[in-house]
Amino acid sequence: MDTGMRLKYHRLKQKISLEEFSSGILSPRELKKIESGVKDPALKELEALCKKLAIPLAPKDNPIGKVLVKNFKNSLLHPQNKAEIMEQYNDIQGHPLLHADEDVELEYCIQQIRYYIITGDLDSAEEKIKEMERFREFMSQEQFYLFHKYNGNYNYILNDYEKALKTYLVAEKIAPNTISASELGDLYYSIGISSTNCRETEKAFKYTEMALKIYQQEFIPKRIVECHLNIAITHQHFGNFKMSMDHYKNALTIGNKLEIDILRFTTEFNLGYSYFYFKIITNLLLI
Repeated sequence: MDTGMRLKYHRLKQKISLEEFSSGILSPRELKKIESGVKDPALKELEALCKKLAIPLAPKDNPIGKVLVKNFKNSLLHPQNKAEIMEQYNDIQGHPLLHADEDVELEYCIQQIRYYIITGDLDSAEEKIKEMERFREFMSQEQFYLFHKYNGNYNYILNDYEKALKTYLVAEKIAPNTISASELGDLYYSIGISSTNCRETEKAFKYTEMALKIYQQEFIPKRIVECHLNIAITHQHFGNFKMSMDHYKNALTIGNKLEIDILRFTTEFNLGYSYFYFKIITNLLLI
């Protein structure tokens, strides 16, 4: 983040107007030029502006803060144990190094959106989304992508599947090449299940298949099961009940090795329903 953007970031964070911030140092017009990167501030002006914001003249190197937020981000990608995630969050919450430089702070705040969604604190998630809307211009490409993706997650949890799908598709368009395979798989899976709920069956099948291939390569059993479940549902919508049951069986075979009761129950229930429906259709065709 360059000098002008950094000054603007902290000014907005502290909710100080352009006029108030520039008062006694330089004109609002000159400050606007600095914040937009048109001109660099003189050293004397920079010192006065940083003093007013109570920030150092230059950002600090913050390797520990980067590690803290990276570990937090990784723990949220495929959460298995909500209690462990909450414990980790309690350990790092309020750590000064998460706010020691602007990039780490932005990343941490964006990851908080997903944390609140995972832990079911939707009021805090909504509040954080609104807060971070003010800082969109400061986000890196990856942060901007994640902000959209987590907005999609929030809308999905609220059962606003159409809005979730639109937001996920925007995230796909702006996704940087640097994101991990697991992260990309998670986005494809999110598009897939949102498409299923919107009855956009072909899109649901396409993206869930893409997600499944990534999860098989990365070997993430829970997500593999969930992909098989969604593909089975899309086959039902296509009327391919035999293919649907095959995917339910694959989900059940893998899911039985995982100690996730709700996943096992969902698979068994859907397999039973699909088998029952398939028998009815078969009998009707024989009449």
